[in-house]
Amino acid sequence: MIRRSSRLLLEVLAAVLAGFLVLGGFAAWRLSQDEPVRLTFLTPYIVEALTPEDGSFTVAIDDTVLTWGGWARTIDLRATGVHVQDANGRTVAAIPALSLTLSARALLLHWLVAPTAIEIFQPHIFMVREADGHFRFVHSAPDDPSQAGEETSPVLTRLLQTLLAAPD
Repeated sequence: MIRRSSRLLLEVLAAVLAGFLVLGGFAAWRLSQDEPVRLTFLTPYIVEALTPEDGSFTVAIDDTVLTWGGWARTIDLRATGVHVQDANGRTVAAIPALSLTLSARALLLHWLVAPTAIEIFQPHIFMVREADGHFRFVHSAPDDPSQAGEETSPVLTRLLQTLLAAPD
């Protein structure tokens, strides 16, 4: 009786292991394709995680994808077409893509999307150097978003201070 149940348990474990191997192989094949895996359903959660509660600025994301970043980067969760706007709706930063590393603990225990690392690729951030040598962040020009405007933006300064602060 014990021998029969042990054999059944081993067969079930072998079937589960074989299933995981097949799923892992399929996932590796799918991630190695040229087209990334679209995770559009995650976009609102990432926007919520990156936007402060006080509404001092908002973040908009066009799409969220899962890609294979090569052996050095492994799997990347990337947000593409990221736009940061101040409370008045003026563009502060335009980011073609950013890579997010999420806290597995927060996701599994609290169902919370909590970034632990953010890597920004090719950002468009406007800074002006004053005559005294100090820098300040500015909004994009109203008529040409690819050019710097003159109006100072406190959003990026606040964002950098928040990112450099101790984790909460």
